[in-house]
Amino acid sequence: MLAAFLTLAHAEPIVGFVDLHMHIAAHLTVPVYGSGPERDPPASQSYLHALEPQIFVRQLAEPGPAIIVSLAYASPFATVFESRTSMRHRIERQLDFVEEFCARNKDEFGWAKTPEEARTIVQSGRKAIVHGIEGATKILGDASDAAYWASRGVAVITPVHLSDNEIGGAWCQEGQLGVLNVPGCRRERISPETHGLTPDGHARITDLIDAGIIVDLAHTSDASFAEIVPILRDRAVAPVYTHATSFSVTVDPTAISDDQLREIESLGGLVGVTGNLSHLPPNPIPGGLPGDYCRGSINDFRLHWDRIVSVAGGEP
Repeated sequence: MLAAFLTLAHAEPIVGFVDLHMHIAAHLTVPVYGSGPERDPPASQSYLHALEPQIFVRQLAEPGPAIIVSLAYASPFATVFESRTSMRHRIERQLDFVEEFCARNKDEFGWAKTPEEARTIVQSGRKAIVHGIEGATKILGDASDAAYWASRGVAVITPVHLSDNEIGGAWCQEGQLGVLNVPGCRRERISPETHGLTPDGHARITDLIDAGIIVDLAHTSDASFAEIVPILRDRAVAPVYTHATSFSVTVDPTAISDDQLREIESLGGLVGVTGNLSHLPPNPIPGGLPGDYCRGSINDFRLHWDRIVSVAGGEP
């Protein structure tokens, strides 16, 4: 549920929204995502359905995004038990599902492996779906792995997800999800400057760039973010931040600071505003809110959108 914006475009633009963060096949690995987008939707939906991580074909086909990035990932609660072989199989299964989904619903969607294919799909009036992977735990051992995922059509990879991994430190989430990253959260509290990339992490980021895969800065700790940006700058590569909230609106360790937004903008990057309900309510409540402001509604999303656009510039 993202509206993406903010880029220094050097090619013929694709007009329309881009959803940078969708889990079309996540039901294959995390039960909370329901039984998949092709299940029968309820006869009618209320606001309560917004609290369920379930998407349906008819919703995906509605006017809106011209491009959808479908991110495969493993259950964050089971990652520690995965082998490299089982992790690759889990990711492959989700990529296969997306391709088969596009084939079964070819009048509305097309799987795009290249920019040219994406443009052709969009120009035909369909939505282009692009592969991504959220969290590179146990899938990037060396340069050959990055090259493989690129050959598989993966366009975007988020190096870290909900916990530190062999690439680097992840942000430290508050609440129950904090248990997924206990060692990382401890490092963040005691010595945040050391909570960045691992010695191998620098090489893995370079591998992604060499393979032509876009680096997603979401979920990175402040230290990891600060170490990845110079690598991107040296290679003149633009990143994405697939799901962001503004730290100026909500003081939360998962939010992005104004300075980080400016860094992404200076690289010509792309930022998506998340629709995650748990991260949107402003904290602390700012002054000057309109009289008809309704907490917990689309108004909260708008606060983050307006702040991010005002800081980073560009055209939404």
